[in-house]
Amino acid sequence: MTTYEAGFKSDWRLGTAPTRLNITAYTSHYKGAQRSAVDFNAGAIGAQIPAADARIRGIEAEATIRPVPQLELGGSMSYTDAKYNKYLYVAPTNSVDCNGPVVQGSPYDATCLALGVAKWIYSVYSSIDVPAPETLGKVNLFVNYSHMSKLPLAANEPGGVLEPFGLLNLTASCS
Repeated sequence: MTTYEAGFKSDWRLGTAPTRLNITAYTSHYKGAQRSAVDFNAGAIGAQIPAADARIRGIEAEATIRPVPQLELGGSMSYTDAKYNKYLYVAPTNSVDCNGPVVQGSPYDATCLALGVAKWIYSVYSSIDVPAPETLGKVNLFVNYSHMSKLPLAANEPGGVLEPFGLLNLTASCS
């Protein structure tokens, strides 16, 4: 895999509030990626096919701000655009590939299949230090919400897609 990346990291102040903004863009070229496939030979569990080339590119960003010393707000996001440039192997059975019907033993073109990467992932959070008796130490409440867009699964997996979902976390800690 060959990857090119460019971006910046910055720490600055918005008025008196410490602020951070980091942004990165990247492109990757993946040659000879191993993909799993069904192996119909008796007793075989699976096969690895080193015949896929892919292009993956995207952008990632992260931002935080601390408007008062006890409160931090932040978030991150990523966008990924991934596709196969080439994904060829020998068809294990008569089937249909990206270009139409394929006879067993002939080249199978899987280039149109999804690479198995979520396009969008984002997360937002808040962390607040709560006044508490000295016997408890420092008390912090942290709430985070993360979301992922649909995730295409490998062609041989049932369902074909993991539906979009979000996850909400709340943590209280004393130190």
